[in-house]
Amino acid sequence: MLYLVSALPGWLLWLIIFALLSGFSLLGLSFLRRKLPETLLAKSHDVAGFYISILGVLYAVILAYGVIAVWEDYADAEKNLQKEASAIADIYRGSLAFGNPFKDELKNHLRNYTNAVINDEWKELGFRKNESGEAMHNYNALHYHINQFNPVSEREKIAYANILIHLNTLSEAKRTRLQDSKSSMEYVVCAVFWSFYDNGFYFIFQGRKF
Repeated sequence: MLYLVSALPGWLLWLIIFALLSGFSLLGLSFLRRKLPETLLAKSHDVAGFYISILGVLYAVILAYGVIAVWEDYADAEKNLQKEASAIADIYRGSLAFGNPFKDELKNHLRNYTNAVINDEWKELGFRKNESGEAMHNYNALHYHINQFNPVSEREKIAYANILIHLNTLSEAKRTRLQDSKSSMEYVVCAVFWSFYDNGFYFIFQGRKF
């Protein structure tokens, strides 16, 4: 049974849980309304008040959890984006220690990669959750250009070692950014959240006589 549940797609599991919880509550309420007289149901008005209070507290807790989770993910993504931008800036500044043509070509690769991320990949990640082919092409060209260089002087060797460190930082931040673009809140949490929302407000607005 657990294997079947884990094998289901997230959206389908969310839909099943939402349909079961909502359907069970609505069918139960409809059944009680038809089978029990209003005079008997009126005696439960006080109980319904406590039920609404408990439901409101639980809904507030789940809502707070969702807000905090989304805010933390946003803060982590922003921090990682700053990390990637800083790595690009550090590589750009470190290129001043080298002569041409390596220095100018390195700057061009950095500009092309940055423009591709801002103008192309940013939109792709926002709408289709896909990595930009243009950004990946420029990133590979940047990576190859740096790794094929052979420093000669002692000054170049020190600067080259620092550039490799910043390149690794850039690679890590890029992978994390791509992963962050595909992350979302767990479907089970969303199902519980919307189930409380749907059942609770239906009870308040449609089940007032209960």
